[in-house]
Amino acid sequence: MLVDGRHIDLDDIDKAVEIVEALPTGFPKRKISAAKIKYDLYENNVRIYHEKGMSVYKAWDESKDQEDLEEALEYFLKAAQIVEKDENFSLYEQDENLDSVYDGIGELYGAILGVIEEKTCFGKQKEADALEQKLQLLRQHAVRMHIVRGGEVVNNAAHRVEQGEVGFSDNEPIGTDNVFSCVCVIVRDPVTHKTALAHIDVATSTASLQNIFDRMPDGNMLEVRLIGAQFGDDVYGQFENISKKNIKKTLEFLEDKNVNVLSASIQDLDQPSAIVVNPKTFEISEEVPGAVNPNTLLGMGRIMVSEGGRSLHIAFDFTSSNERAPVFLSKGGVATLRELYLGRTGYEISQSLKKQERLSNQQTPVATEYAVQLCESYSLSVNKIIGCLDQKIAELSAQGIEISPRDRYSAVIAIEKHSMNLGENADLANQPFVDFIENDLFTVGAEGGYMFDDDGLASVSFPEQSYWAIEVDYDEYGMDEDLECGALLYEPYGYEIG
Repeated sequence: MLVDGRHIDLDDIDKAVEIVEALPTGFPKRKISAAKIKYDLYENNVRIYHEKGMSVYKAWDESKDQEDLEEALEYFLKAAQIVEKDENFSLYEQDENLDSVYDGIGELYGAILGVIEEKTCFGKQKEADALEQKLQLLRQHAVRMHIVRGGEVVNNAAHRVEQGEVGFSDNEPIGTDNVFSCVCVIVRDPVTHKTALAHIDVATSTASLQNIFDRMPDGNMLEVRLIGAQFGDDVYGQFENISKKNIKKTLEFLEDKNVNVLSASIQDLDQPSAIVVNPKTFEISEEVPGAVNPNTLLGMGRIMVSEGGRSLHIAFDFTSSNERAPVFLSKGGVATLRELYLGRTGYEISQSLKKQERLSNQQTPVATEYAVQLCESYSLSVNKIIGCLDQKIAELSAQGIEISPRDRYSAVIAIEKHSMNLGENADLANQPFVDFIENDLFTVGAEGGYMFDDDGLASVSFPEQSYWAIEVDYDEYGMDEDLECGALLYEPYGYEIG
């Protein structure tokens, strides 16, 4: 590894971090937006609604009159809608105002949780259900504000790479946001312009960073820019430790790579938290990637249910396909989802997150929406596969072959325990599973018998072999479940590159 064209010694990793930290940031200087006058009008309107909302909220805190609470809710929703209406201008000077609305929504969310709990205890379920719909509205606004509150311009042409993911492009701009203690690694081949952008968090396994280089061209020295690990020596505690761990493991991994680190913006509280890179020029800008990613919430939800040592998820490779990969949940992720969140209401999930994860009022609505969306998408995928199972059972029944309810139940349990692809392109990635059910699951043995063990895996007896069902052969379809890089390596069953 080179740093600004020079070899550095990583035996002293702290010294290496200091050398990298001294590099130029690569970002252009911040400018006051030409839309400042336009913003002033927005700021005034937002402030008015926020102040009215806080006033009524304080009145509710004393009166506990639900009408006051709902009036406060309406003011906060109006403030949020103004903020979200037109984000595509500089927000550098509105952080404090944005934060006040965001924090207010969090406080209001916590208050409504308490009211729902109270009404549920007193048997007023209809009123509790009506308030839960209000919670959903607040969660949706909180998620949208969470994206724009970082203080950057939104680039609607830039494709999103979420936390724990890597994306590739040689033409389209790509980016990420909310890079605080995480590290954003941007790697580019100067000849082909193929560029990888990875958002690495503390749970990302170091070995899986190889996913970046396995998809880059061989032979050329690659250019690298580093952004993140925001909390340095000026900040003490958990965030500092996480930042240092992330930048150190990144540099240690890059040590034996044929790369030249050109710029770094690390360990600086004022550094950008959102980045967009232009693969053609390798210029970076302080912008939020705004191209629609239908899997955004699922990607963040995946992080909530993933175990430690999580592999870097390949979100897309636009040099091979113009499609995004679905979000892949390993068996461990599925088990955690089913144990903690599946089958629970948004209210129940929120209460659990506040108690078990000790989330603040501000963090709870966003995290809850991630979990809710993940549950809905998982249910959609798994129910489609169970639907294929029932269709196959009906076809066999029409042929005079009956599958017992017990056998069906065992197969359903096995399907529900299995790893699963979610979101956009999930049906395509799950197709091998469907093919397996249609062609192999109920292969009739010598005596037409079916057996299921305690794990719910189907075993069909043959004269000299035992066939274990449900365990889809991912290698056969160009997938690798163990790597957990989306289970979609752009060469799965039925997938055409281009």
